[in-house]
Amino acid sequence: MTYNVYEALANRVVINTAYIDPDTRTQFAEVYFTKEGGKSIDTIYLSNEHDGVHIGNSFFHPDDPKKSHLPKGLGAGGVNGGLFISANNIPFNSIIYLPDKQRLTFQ
Repeated sequence: MTYNVYEALANRVVINTAYIDPDTRTQFAEVYFTKEGGKSIDTIYLSNEHDGVHIGNSFFHPDDPKKSHLPKGLGAGGVNGGLFISANNIPFNSIIYLPDKQRLTFQ
């Protein structure tokens, strides 16, 4: 679906994919990351491990290649979206905006 290459270090890439299981028609989203130009690739997000929540356009912080951002949509079960931010590539900390409470929560 989407990808982002950190301009100053072209070997760092975050790739966002989505697909539908042809048998069950279930939608899945997966996000992958490499800091070695594809020599090794880490899976950093699987929608089936996060309440079916899909990821929007994944991107790097413009000034810090160690910070990846994964904006979350809504899950099939009504799970709120939000934003995953990595402090050092992985793991991610989840920041969820709760509009009814006008505040941010961290998970």
